[in-house]
Amino acid sequence: MNAVKYIIINKINNFFIKIHIIYNICIYYKMVRKHRVIKTSIAGGGILSWASKLKSKVEKGMKIGKKIAGVYGSKEFKRLLDFIPSSDERATSGYENEQHAILKVSPTRFGVASYMGSGTHVIDRLKRDGFDSFRTPADGVAEMHDLSYYLAQLAPTREEQIKLVRQADEHMVNTLKIIKRDKLDYPFNIALGMRLIQAKMIGEDAGVLQKASFSGALKKHPEADVKLAKQALAWLKKHGY
Repeated sequence: MNAVKYIIINKINNFFIKIHIIYNICIYYKMVRKHRVIKTSIAGGGILSWASKLKSKVEKGMKIGKKIAGVYGSKEFKRLLDFIPSSDERATSGYENEQHAILKVSPTRFGVASYMGSGTHVIDRLKRDGFDSFRTPADGVAEMHDLSYYLAQLAPTREEQIKLVRQADEHMVNTLKIIKRDKLDYPFNIALGMRLIQAKMIGEDAGVLQKASFSGALKKHPEADVKLAKQALAWLKKHGY
């Protein structure tokens, strides 16, 4: 009976391995589609010419990925992702509207990230799961990144928020480089987090993406939630994130 169960679980897991790349790419398409800068023309040489080509490729990619992304970003598919079989003891259920990446959590298994992706209910997760609820070290860096974005919304001006957001992006990339150097996580997870943030920064610098749009508008947060976020941030920094 255990042998049959093992075969079934591995067949299901292999199915998720096949779709995880498509799912992660579709998350990126949805993020870019939401936050891209709409311009009638981007002309000239150098970085602007490159940006024009990038924008064209992104637009073509979004046309292909739009329908797929609608499925993989749906509430029904999120519920299905929650049933990825026994990835590890750190697996948690997702919140509505979270669009999280699928990470490699063991040599043969994948699982849904707790933080890497968009729409994260970061405060709800801290309250429910604690400070160390990330799936892998790269996911822990994503938690740090989410908290930095959350606190950046408290900035007095939009300009200051943009500055804090860029600092958070650079910190994420630098920390992931350290994790890569020390071989603390699977290369797939590290590359997923690093390349998306690097692409975001390049897109912002080229004028393809709106600066700080991923972090949301300036707003006030409940004092208790801000205190919790700062405590979690301090805990993560203490532990190398």
